[in-house]
Amino acid sequence: MNIIYRAAFGSKNEGQDEFIRILQEFSKLFGAFNIADFIPWLGWIDPQGLNSRLVKARNSLDRFIDMIIDDHIHKRKQGHVPDDDHTDMVDDLLAFYSEETKVAECEDLQNSIKLTRDNIKAIIMDVMFGGTETVASAIEWALAELMKCPEELKKVQKELAEVVGLERRVEESWYESLMSKCDNRKSTFNK
Repeated sequence: MNIIYRAAFGSKNEGQDEFIRILQEFSKLFGAFNIADFIPWLGWIDPQGLNSRLVKARNSLDRFIDMIIDDHIHKRKQGHVPDDDHTDMVDDLLAFYSEETKVAECEDLQNSIKLTRDNIKAIIMDVMFGGTETVASAIEWALAELMKCPEELKKVQKELAEVVGLERRVEESWYESLMSKCDNRKSTFNK
């Protein structure tokens, strides 16, 4: 999640916890059992309060992404335009930003494609939801593969215990150490 967040919004981590909380709420809502899906005439009542929670989560996400976009626009207006090595997805999308929805015919591709604020927000949401679900699916697949190979699972558990410990969460700073151990196992795991 840190990598996806950094690629989309920049290297700073401020607001990341709030963003993760919002995405987790969406994930819970998307997976929740909704009685109104099975008894349609209950839909207007919203007996479980899922619709109101969804509206609240949507508004939170909207405000959060607006804040990120406003921050990037403010920096651009102050003359702080990042070089190509330090741009994030929002910077790249803002290169095509226009408050006007009308698009003029033009030979220059960058000038002919204009994105509205809503377009940018939709692209960000697609990437964030798609990116997190893709990571979750990859982790699920990897764990399923490890379950099929108990001896590999034991090795991975041992390595995690050595590098991370049993009482802590994995930090990005341990990535290199964990990956060097994983590289040694790749050829075995691919068989």
